[in-house]
Amino acid sequence: MQSIHRALLTIIIVATALTTHAAGFPERPAILRVLEPVRMQSDTARFLLSDFIREDRRVDSLTFSKGFTHTWDRKHFNQVTLIATPTAQPISEMKLWIAGTAYSVVLQRHLATAGLDPLSPVLHTARLGRGSFTVSAEYSRSPFAITVYWQNYKLGRDYIKRVGEELMITIPTEAQRLGRSYIRVYACDDQSRAADLLIPLDSGQVVNAPSQLGNISTMQLYGQLSQITSGLRPQYDAAETYLAGRPMDSVARTIRLAMDAYGAQHIFSSLQYLGGIDARVAALRDTAPDRAMLLIALLHALPLPAVDSSLLRIFPAADQKHHDIVARLTTLRSTRLALLYGETDIAASGDILLIRRTYFSQSILIVINRSLTKRSIETGTDLTKYSATFNHPIKDTKVELPPLSFEVLTR
Repeated sequence: MQSIHRALLTIIIVATALTTHAAGFPERPAILRVLEPVRMQSDTARFLLSDFIREDRRVDSLTFSKGFTHTWDRKHFNQVTLIATPTAQPISEMKLWIAGTAYSVVLQRHLATAGLDPLSPVLHTARLGRGSFTVSAEYSRSPFAITVYWQNYKLGRDYIKRVGEELMITIPTEAQRLGRSYIRVYACDDQSRAADLLIPLDSGQVVNAPSQLGNISTMQLYGQLSQITSGLRPQYDAAETYLAGRPMDSVARTIRLAMDAYGAQHIFSSLQYLGGIDARVAALRDTAPDRAMLLIALLHALPLPAVDSSLLRIFPAADQKHHDIVARLTTLRSTRLALLYGETDIAASGDILLIRRTYFSQSILIVINRSLTKRSIETGTDLTKYSATFNHPIKDTKVELPPLSFEVLTR
Protein backbone atom coordinates (compact mmCIF):
# COMPACT_ATOMS: atom_id res chain seq x y z
CA MET A 1 0.00 0.00 0.00
CA GLN A 2 1.34 3.43 -0.87
CA SER A 3 2.58 5.42 2.11
CA ILE A 4 0.02 7.69 3.70
CA HIS A 5 2.49 10.57 3.33
CA ARG A 6 2.17 12.53 0.12
CA ALA A 7 5.13 12.11 -2.19
CA LEU A 8 5.56 15.81 -2.86
CA LEU A 9 8.78 17.75 -3.08
CA THR A 10 9.48 19.70 0.10
CA ILE A 11 11.26 22.97 -0.59
CA ILE A 12 11.33 26.41 0.94
CA ILE A 13 8.28 28.61 0.74
CA VAL A 14 8.41 30.58 -2.48
CA ALA A 15 5.94 33.35 -1.81
CA THR A 16 4.02 34.64 1.17
CA ALA A 17 1.03 36.88 0.65
CA LEU A 18 1.39 38.70 3.95
CA THR A 19 0.72 42.34 4.66
CA THR A 20 1.98 44.29 7.63
CA HIS A 21 -0.75 44.65 10.23
CA ALA A 22 -1.52 47.97 11.84
CA ALA A 23 0.50 48.44 15.01
CA GLY A 24 -1.06 46.75 18.02
CA PHE A 25 -4.44 45.20 18.61
CA PRO A 26 -7.46 46.83 20.26
CA GLU A 27 -7.70 46.36 24.02
CA ARG A 28 -11.46 45.99 23.72
CA PRO A 29 -12.21 44.19 20.43
CA ALA A 30 -15.56 44.86 18.80
CA ILE A 31 -15.72 41.14 17.88
CA LEU A 32 -14.64 38.61 20.52
CA ARG A 33 -15.35 35.24 18.93
CA VAL A 34 -13.25 33.82 16.11
CA LEU A 35 -15.18 34.43 12.91
CA GLU A 36 -15.96 31.34 10.87
CA PRO A 37 -14.79 31.47 7.23
CA VAL A 38 -17.26 32.22 4.45
CA ARG A 39 -17.27 29.08 2.32
CA MET A 40 -18.27 29.98 -1.23
CA GLN A 41 -19.79 27.00 -3.03
CA SER A 42 -20.27 29.10 -6.17
CA ASP A 43 -19.04 32.41 -7.51
CA THR A 44 -21.74 34.27 -5.56
CA ALA A 45 -22.38 34.44 -1.83
CA ARG A 46 -24.94 36.45 0.14
CA PHE A 47 -24.79 37.10 3.84
CA LEU A 48 -25.76 39.59 6.53
CA LEU A 49 -23.21 41.54 8.52
CA SER A 50 -25.14 40.49 11.62
CA ASP A 51 -23.74 37.01 10.95
CA PHE A 52 -20.41 38.40 12.16
CA ILE A 53 -21.28 41.17 14.61
CA ARG A 54 -24.59 41.67 16.40
CA GLU A 55 -24.28 45.46 16.29
CA ASP A 56 -23.79 45.41 12.54
CA ARG A 57 -24.31 49.17 12.18
CA ARG A 58 -20.89 49.63 13.76
CA VAL A 59 -19.21 48.41 10.56
CA ASP A 60 -17.84 51.51 8.83
CA SER A 61 -16.62 49.93 5.59
CA LEU A 62 -15.72 46.66 3.85
CA THR A 63 -12.63 45.78 1.84
CA PHE A 64 -11.85 42.60 -0.09
CA SER A 65 -8.93 40.79 -1.65
CA LYS A 66 -8.34 41.23 -5.36
CA GLY A 67 -10.70 39.30 -7.58
CA PHE A 68 -13.97 40.16 -5.82
CA THR A 69 -16.77 42.60 -6.42
CA HIS A 70 -19.58 43.29 -4.00
CA THR A 71 -22.73 45.22 -3.27
CA TRP A 72 -23.73 46.32 0.22
CA ASP A 73 -27.41 46.93 0.81
CA ARG A 74 -27.43 48.97 4.01
CA LYS A 75 -31.18 49.51 3.88
CA HIS A 76 -32.11 45.84 3.91
CA PHE A 77 -30.52 44.23 6.95
CA ASN A 78 -26.97 45.14 5.87
CA GLN A 79 -26.96 42.38 3.27
CA VAL A 80 -23.76 41.87 1.27
CA THR A 81 -23.65 40.16 -2.12
CA LEU A 82 -20.16 38.95 -2.95
CA ILE A 83 -19.09 37.87 -6.45
CA ALA A 84 -15.79 36.14 -7.22
CA THR A 85 -14.15 36.81 -10.58
CA PRO A 86 -11.86 34.29 -12.34
CA THR A 87 -8.82 35.94 -10.72
CA ALA A 88 -10.02 35.33 -7.14
CA GLN A 89 -7.76 32.99 -5.18
CA PRO A 90 -9.00 29.88 -3.32
CA ILE A 91 -8.13 31.62 -0.03
CA SER A 92 -9.00 35.32 0.16
CA GLU A 93 -10.17 37.82 2.74
CA MET A 94 -12.92 40.24 3.68
CA LYS A 95 -12.17 42.95 6.24
CA LEU A 96 -14.80 44.51 8.44
CA TRP A 97 -13.57 47.97 9.45
CA ILE A 98 -14.82 49.15 12.83
CA ALA A 99 -13.46 52.31 14.46
CA GLY A 100 -10.21 52.06 12.52
CA THR A 101 -9.58 48.35 13.20
CA ALA A 102 -9.81 45.64 10.53
CA TYR A 103 -11.45 42.36 11.54
CA SER A 104 -10.65 39.68 8.97
CA VAL A 105 -13.06 37.07 7.63
CA VAL A 106 -11.47 34.30 5.54
CA LEU A 107 -13.12 33.60 2.17
CA GLN A 108 -12.76 29.99 1.03
CA ARG A 109 -13.67 29.21 -2.54
CA HIS A 110 -14.60 25.63 -3.29
CA LEU A 111 -12.95 24.63 -6.56
CA ALA A 112 -13.70 21.46 -8.48
CA THR A 113 -10.43 19.84 -7.42
CA ALA A 114 -10.18 21.36 -3.95
CA GLY A 115 -8.87 18.87 -1.41
CA LEU A 116 -8.40 16.18 -4.06
CA ASP A 117 -5.71 17.75 -6.24
CA PRO A 118 -2.47 15.80 -5.54
CA LEU A 119 -0.51 18.98 -6.25
CA SER A 120 -2.29 21.01 -3.58
CA PRO A 121 0.01 22.51 -0.95
CA VAL A 122 0.08 20.61 2.36
CA LEU A 123 0.80 22.26 5.72
CA HIS A 124 2.38 20.51 8.71
CA THR A 125 2.97 21.55 12.30
CA ALA A 126 6.72 21.30 12.91
CA ARG A 127 8.38 22.53 16.11
CA LEU A 128 7.41 24.40 19.26
CA GLY A 129 9.31 27.36 20.66
CA ARG A 130 8.60 29.72 23.52
CA GLY A 131 6.26 32.35 22.19
CA SER A 132 6.47 30.88 18.70
CA PHE A 133 6.09 27.73 16.61
CA THR A 134 7.05 26.59 13.13
CA VAL A 135 5.15 25.04 10.26
CA SER A 136 6.44 23.38 7.11
CA ALA A 137 4.92 22.97 3.67
CA GLU A 138 4.90 20.38 0.90
CA TYR A 139 4.01 21.47 -2.59
CA SER A 140 4.78 20.94 -6.25
CA ARG A 141 3.40 24.07 -7.84
CA SER A 142 4.86 27.46 -7.08
CA PRO A 143 4.47 30.18 -6.13
CA PHE A 144 1.91 29.78 -3.42
CA ALA A 145 0.75 32.01 -0.60
CA ILE A 146 0.54 31.51 3.15
CA THR A 147 -1.60 33.70 5.40
CA VAL A 148 -1.71 33.63 9.19
CA TYR A 149 -4.36 34.95 11.57
CA TRP A 150 -4.47 35.40 15.31
CA GLN A 151 -8.10 35.59 16.34
CA ASN A 152 -9.60 37.84 13.62
CA TYR A 153 -6.40 39.74 12.85
CA LYS A 154 -4.16 39.03 9.91
CA LEU A 155 -0.54 38.84 11.03
CA GLY A 156 2.03 40.79 9.07
CA ARG A 157 5.65 40.22 8.13
CA ASP A 158 6.87 41.19 11.60
CA TYR A 159 5.22 38.00 12.96
CA ILE A 160 6.40 35.58 10.27
CA LYS A 161 9.99 34.57 9.57
CA ARG A 162 11.37 31.96 7.20
CA VAL A 163 13.85 29.63 8.89
CA GLY A 164 15.32 27.19 6.37
CA GLU A 165 12.43 25.15 5.04
CA GLU A 166 10.11 26.16 7.87
CA LEU A 167 8.06 29.23 8.65
CA MET A 168 8.37 30.51 12.22
CA ILE A 169 5.26 32.25 13.53
CA THR A 170 5.64 34.54 16.53
CA ILE A 171 2.62 34.62 18.82
CA PRO A 172 1.38 38.17 19.52
CA THR A 173 2.10 39.24 23.10
CA GLU A 174 -1.53 40.35 23.32
CA ALA A 175 -2.47 36.66 23.36
CA GLN A 176 -1.11 36.43 26.90
CA ARG A 177 -4.15 38.39 28.08
CA LEU A 178 -6.52 35.69 26.84
CA GLY A 179 -6.95 32.29 28.42
CA ARG A 180 -7.92 30.80 25.06
CA SER A 181 -7.21 32.14 21.61
CA TYR A 182 -6.34 30.63 18.23
CA ILE A 183 -3.89 30.99 15.39
CA ARG A 184 -5.01 29.84 11.95
CA VAL A 185 -2.65 29.11 9.06
CA TYR A 186 -3.86 28.93 5.44
CA ALA A 187 -2.04 28.16 2.20
CA CYS A 188 -3.11 28.13 -1.45
CA ASP A 189 -1.87 28.51 -4.99
CA ASP A 190 -4.04 29.81 -7.81
CA GLN A 191 -5.70 26.42 -8.35
CA SER A 192 -6.17 24.77 -4.96
CA ARG A 193 -5.73 25.22 -1.25
CA ALA A 194 -4.33 23.31 1.67
CA ALA A 195 -6.27 22.12 4.68
CA ASP A 196 -5.82 24.91 7.22
CA LEU A 197 -4.13 24.51 10.60
CA LEU A 198 -5.91 25.52 13.80
CA ILE A 199 -3.46 26.08 16.68
CA PRO A 200 -5.02 26.63 20.15
CA LEU A 201 -3.22 28.95 22.57
CA ASP A 202 -3.31 29.02 26.36
CA SER A 203 -2.38 32.47 27.69
CA GLY A 204 -0.18 33.07 24.67
CA GLN A 205 1.51 29.65 24.53
CA VAL A 206 0.69 26.78 22.16
CA VAL A 207 -1.45 24.17 23.90
CA ASN A 208 0.74 21.10 24.15
CA ALA A 209 -0.99 19.05 26.87
CA PRO A 210 -4.63 18.10 27.42
CA SER A 211 -4.43 19.51 30.96
CA GLN A 212 -4.12 22.98 29.42
CA LEU A 213 -7.61 22.63 27.99
CA GLY A 214 -9.10 22.82 31.50
CA ASN A 215 -12.87 22.70 31.80
CA ILE A 216 -13.54 24.15 28.39
CA SER A 217 -16.83 23.11 26.87
CA THR A 218 -16.98 20.77 23.91
CA MET A 219 -17.82 23.63 21.58
CA GLN A 220 -14.75 25.58 22.64
CA LEU A 221 -12.57 22.49 22.73
CA TYR A 222 -12.89 21.93 19.01
CA GLY A 223 -12.49 25.59 18.17
CA GLN A 224 -15.01 28.33 17.71
CA LEU A 225 -14.74 27.80 13.96
CA SER A 226 -17.09 24.80 14.10
CA GLN A 227 -20.57 26.14 14.77
CA ILE A 228 -22.55 22.96 15.30
CA THR A 229 -26.31 22.70 15.22
CA SER A 230 -28.47 19.71 15.96
CA GLY A 231 -29.58 19.73 12.33
CA LEU A 232 -26.15 18.50 11.33
CA ARG A 233 -26.50 15.37 13.44
CA PRO A 234 -28.38 12.87 11.33
CA GLN A 235 -30.33 10.16 13.08
CA TYR A 236 -29.15 6.89 11.63
CA ASP A 237 -28.53 3.28 12.43
CA ALA A 238 -24.75 3.13 12.45
CA ALA A 239 -24.54 -0.55 11.58
CA GLU A 240 -26.56 -0.06 8.41
CA THR A 241 -25.03 3.27 7.49
CA TYR A 242 -21.46 2.06 7.62
CA LEU A 243 -21.21 1.87 3.87
CA ALA A 244 -21.71 -1.86 3.53
CA GLY A 245 -19.95 -2.97 0.37
CA ARG A 246 -18.52 0.50 -0.38
CA PRO A 247 -14.83 0.59 -1.35
CA MET A 248 -12.74 2.41 1.21
CA ASP A 249 -11.27 4.79 -1.36
CA SER A 250 -14.82 6.09 -1.83
CA VAL A 251 -15.05 6.67 1.92
CA ALA A 252 -11.69 8.45 1.97
CA ARG A 253 -12.57 10.62 -1.00
CA THR A 254 -15.88 11.68 0.54
CA ILE A 255 -14.27 12.56 3.86
CA ARG A 256 -11.54 14.61 2.20
CA LEU A 257 -14.06 16.44 0.05
CA ALA A 258 -16.41 17.09 2.97
CA MET A 259 -13.60 18.43 5.16
CA ASP A 260 -12.34 20.68 2.39
CA ALA A 261 -15.62 22.03 1.10
CA TYR A 262 -17.63 22.48 4.25
CA GLY A 263 -15.54 21.95 7.34
CA ALA A 264 -15.34 18.87 9.51
CA GLN A 265 -18.79 19.32 11.02
CA HIS A 266 -20.40 18.22 7.76
CA ILE A 267 -18.70 14.83 7.64
CA PHE A 268 -21.67 13.34 9.49
CA SER A 269 -23.98 14.42 6.69
CA SER A 270 -21.59 13.18 4.03
CA LEU A 271 -21.30 9.75 5.62
CA GLN A 272 -25.07 9.59 5.87
CA TYR A 273 -25.34 10.35 2.17
CA LEU A 274 -22.82 7.67 1.23
CA GLY A 275 -24.39 5.24 3.64
CA GLY A 276 -27.65 4.74 1.83
CA ILE A 277 -28.90 1.30 2.80
CA ASP A 278 -27.26 -1.32 0.64
CA ALA A 279 -29.34 -4.33 -0.42
CA ARG A 280 -26.59 -6.59 0.87
CA VAL A 281 -26.87 -5.25 4.40
CA ALA A 282 -29.45 -7.85 5.38
CA ALA A 283 -26.90 -10.59 4.74
CA LEU A 284 -24.43 -8.87 7.05
CA ARG A 285 -26.58 -8.74 10.19
CA ASP A 286 -24.32 -11.22 11.95
CA THR A 287 -21.38 -8.82 11.63
CA ALA A 288 -23.34 -5.63 12.32
CA PRO A 289 -21.84 -4.90 15.78
CA ASP A 290 -18.29 -5.18 14.45
CA ARG A 291 -19.12 -2.97 11.48
CA ALA A 292 -20.71 -0.44 13.78
CA MET A 293 -17.56 -0.45 15.91
CA LEU A 294 -15.51 0.38 12.82
CA LEU A 295 -17.75 3.39 12.23
CA ILE A 296 -17.27 4.54 15.81
CA ALA A 297 -13.50 4.20 15.43
CA LEU A 298 -13.67 6.21 12.21
CA LEU A 299 -15.63 9.01 13.86
CA HIS A 300 -13.21 9.14 16.78
CA ALA A 301 -10.31 9.42 14.34
CA LEU A 302 -11.66 12.44 12.47
CA PRO A 303 -11.58 16.09 13.59
CA LEU A 304 -15.29 16.13 14.35
CA PRO A 305 -16.81 18.48 16.93
CA ALA A 306 -18.01 15.54 19.00
CA VAL A 307 -18.65 11.83 18.68
CA ASP A 308 -22.32 10.93 18.72
CA SER A 309 -22.81 8.93 21.92
CA SER A 310 -26.11 7.61 20.57
CA LEU A 311 -24.09 5.17 18.47
CA LEU A 312 -23.71 3.02 21.57
CA ARG A 313 -27.43 2.28 21.48
CA ILE A 314 -26.81 -0.38 18.82
CA PHE A 315 -24.92 -2.47 21.39
CA PRO A 316 -26.80 -4.39 24.10
CA ALA A 317 -26.19 -3.07 27.59
CA ALA A 318 -24.56 -6.40 28.46
CA ASP A 319 -22.05 -6.09 25.61
CA GLN A 320 -19.15 -5.09 27.83
CA LYS A 321 -16.55 -5.77 25.13
CA HIS A 322 -17.76 -3.06 22.76
CA HIS A 323 -18.51 -0.61 25.54
CA ASP A 324 -14.94 -1.01 26.83
CA ILE A 325 -13.54 -0.34 23.36
CA VAL A 326 -15.59 2.84 23.06
CA ALA A 327 -14.46 3.94 26.52
CA ARG A 328 -10.82 3.52 25.49
CA LEU A 329 -11.40 5.50 22.30
CA THR A 330 -13.08 8.25 24.29
CA THR A 331 -10.11 8.40 26.67
CA LEU A 332 -7.77 8.78 23.71
CA ARG A 333 -9.83 11.71 22.44
CA SER A 334 -9.50 13.47 25.79
CA THR A 335 -5.77 12.83 26.24
CA ARG A 336 -4.29 13.09 22.74
CA LEU A 337 -4.23 16.54 21.20
CA ALA A 338 -3.47 15.03 17.79
CA LEU A 339 -7.06 13.77 17.71
CA LEU A 340 -8.37 17.28 18.32
CA TYR A 341 -6.07 19.61 16.39
CA GLY A 342 -3.34 19.48 13.80
CA GLU A 343 -3.32 17.72 10.44
CA THR A 344 -5.46 14.92 9.05
CA ASP A 345 -4.16 12.70 6.25
CA ILE A 346 -6.25 9.89 4.75
CA ALA A 347 -5.32 7.00 2.48
CA ALA A 348 -7.29 3.95 1.34
CA SER A 349 -6.87 0.80 -0.69
CA GLY A 350 -9.53 -1.84 -1.11
CA ASP A 351 -10.95 -2.58 2.33
CA ILE A 352 -8.12 -0.84 4.19
CA LEU A 353 -8.36 2.73 5.49
CA LEU A 354 -5.51 4.66 7.15
CA ILE A 355 -5.98 7.97 8.94
CA ARG A 356 -3.01 9.87 10.32
CA ARG A 357 -3.47 12.68 12.85
CA THR A 358 -0.42 14.82 13.63
CA TYR A 359 0.10 17.69 16.07
CA PHE A 360 3.71 18.87 16.34
CA SER A 361 5.71 15.89 17.74
CA GLN A 362 2.61 13.77 18.41
CA SER A 363 1.44 11.29 15.78
CA ILE A 364 -1.50 8.87 15.75
CA LEU A 365 -2.20 6.33 13.03
CA ILE A 366 -5.61 4.65 12.83
CA VAL A 367 -5.72 1.52 10.67
CA ILE A 368 -9.09 0.00 9.76
CA ASN A 369 -9.54 -3.43 8.18
CA ARG A 370 -13.07 -3.75 6.84
CA SER A 371 -12.45 -7.02 5.01
CA LEU A 372 -13.74 -10.40 6.19
CA THR A 373 -10.21 -11.84 6.28
CA LYS A 374 -7.15 -11.34 8.44
CA ARG A 375 -4.75 -8.79 6.93
CA SER A 376 -1.10 -7.82 7.35
CA ILE A 377 -1.34 -4.12 6.55
CA GLU A 378 1.54 -2.06 5.23
CA THR A 379 1.40 1.40 6.77
CA GLY A 380 4.45 2.90 5.10
CA THR A 381 5.60 4.05 8.55
CA ASP A 382 8.32 2.79 10.87
CA LEU A 383 6.24 1.53 13.79
CA THR A 384 9.11 0.73 16.18
CA LYS A 385 8.33 3.82 18.29
CA TYR A 386 4.55 3.35 18.20
CA SER A 387 2.33 1.62 20.75
CA ALA A 388 -0.73 -0.44 19.81
CA THR A 389 -3.76 0.66 21.84
CA PHE A 390 -5.62 -2.62 21.29
CA ASN A 391 -2.53 -4.86 21.35
CA HIS A 392 -2.64 -6.09 17.76
CA PRO A 393 0.80 -7.30 16.59
CA ILE A 394 3.02 -4.71 14.91
CA LYS A 395 6.37 -5.34 13.23
CA ASP A 396 8.53 -2.97 11.24
CA THR A 397 6.00 -1.09 9.09
CA LYS A 398 3.10 -3.57 9.29
CA VAL A 399 0.21 -4.24 11.64
CA GLU A 400 -1.71 -7.52 11.82
CA LEU A 401 -5.48 -7.08 12.01
CA PRO A 402 -8.28 -9.66 12.28
CA PRO A 403 -11.38 -9.34 10.08
CA LEU A 404 -13.55 -6.28 10.72
CA SER A 405 -11.16 -4.69 13.18
CA PHE A 406 -9.00 -1.65 13.74
CA GLU A 407 -5.94 -0.46 15.62
CA VAL A 408 -4.90 2.93 17.00
CA LEU A 409 -1.13 3.37 16.94
CA THR A 410 0.23 6.20 19.08
CA ARG A 411 3.61 7.87 19.36
